[in-house]
Amino acid sequence: MIFKVLIPPGLMFKSLNLRRGRTTGTLLFERDVLRAVCEFNGLDVEQILADPYYIRWIICEWYTQYLKSGGARDTVADYVKAKQQRAVRLKERRAR
Repeated sequence: MIFKVLIPPGLMFKSLNLRRGRTTGTLLFERDVLRAVCEFNGLDVEQILADPYYIRWIICEWYTQYLKSGGARDTVADYVKAKQQRAVRLKERRAR
């Protein structure tokens, strides 16, 4: 899955409300916001929300656009981006 994620008009990156669980460190976010992004892009919402790899991919794509438009860095989004980059490298190694 490689394409530019389009963001519905009026939806802000901060609407994701990215955070990590206090005890588990699990990534938490507003699922309805990610659902709206998926639907806007014609993606299978249930498939995306069932796979952490795709969740992180969409968040990273959006975060990259957000930063390029002058948005402020977000520590949780930076964590997600680093984790996704590791996952991509691992996937590429396995494909060889």
